[in-house]
Amino acid sequence: MNNDPIWQSASANQLDLARVVVERTVMARVYHNVLYLNEDGDVYRDQLFHGHINKLAKVVTSNHRDLRISKVYHYECPWSWAQAELAVISAYKTPRDKLQCVFCCATTIMNLFSMASERGIPAADDLTPVLVFRYVIIKTNPPSLYRLFNMYRQLLRESIGGRRTILVDAVLRRDRVKTMD
Repeated sequence: MNNDPIWQSASANQLDLARVVVERTVMARVYHNVLYLNEDGDVYRDQLFHGHINKLAKVVTSNHRDLRISKVYHYECPWSWAQAELAVISAYKTPRDKLQCVFCCATTIMNLFSMASERGIPAADDLTPVLVFRYVIIKTNPPSLYRLFNMYRQLLRESIGGRRTILVDAVLRRDRVKTMD
């Protein structure tokens, strides 16, 4: 686009929007192939994981020993607004849009926490057990969750060059959910 004469008079904002449109168009066409690279095997693993999360959702409460959610935040439970934000993740196709969806979910939780907390500003340690592939994700159980974990694990490894971040740690915790009971 930078070298194409048609785009020479476009503003930076117009170029950014055009890139987003191209990214969304390409991902919409290849999404299923990217998400289910191993076809039936991936679909089967996703169904197993979805079933496991459904069983967990029936027994997991905010008091669950593996979650360690501070009692001050139990009043806001089940964080329905955050679940609603996350429930639409399958409508998005690009990694950027999916991460934005997770970001909106996290922001919703932090806003609810800030209303419940006496100190006003919740810490990342408060957010982690509620969002990070635990309570809200278990209760929402969006479709293709197993494959989304795997896709982001791969994308994050490639994009950050091995550096660990909170988001990478969050993505890699899928295995923690698999072992909860």
